Amino acid sequence: MSNEGFTYLLQNGKEDTIHIDAVLDYNEDPDFMKEIRLHKMTVKAIELFKKKKITKAELRRRMDCSKVQLDRLLDTAFYGKTTDQMIKLLKALDCEVEILFKKAS
Repeated sequence: MSNEGFTYLLQNGKEDTIHIDAVLDYNEDPDFMKEIRLHKMTVKAIELFKKKKITKAELRRRMDCSKVQLDRLLDTAFYGKTTDQMIKLLKALDCEVEILFKKAS
């Protein structure tokens, strides 16, 4: 989705472009919000993995998963993963995950 958006021209001659992600974020599109959360969880998992200084083999052992599965979970551009898988990964990295419920704004 890196090249999706629209450009508009105002009556005063000013022109601007808005990326579709800005529209989806503003409107809190559920699919977009899921992708953002998965991305944040992935970034956190990568950060923890680097800090832990454990091998991918050890992490795969802790998770009981394949090399391909782990590589996909650690890939920030792959969105075919689930929240459950990411929680399992973060747990394997000794990270407790809590879900916070807030009143919608």
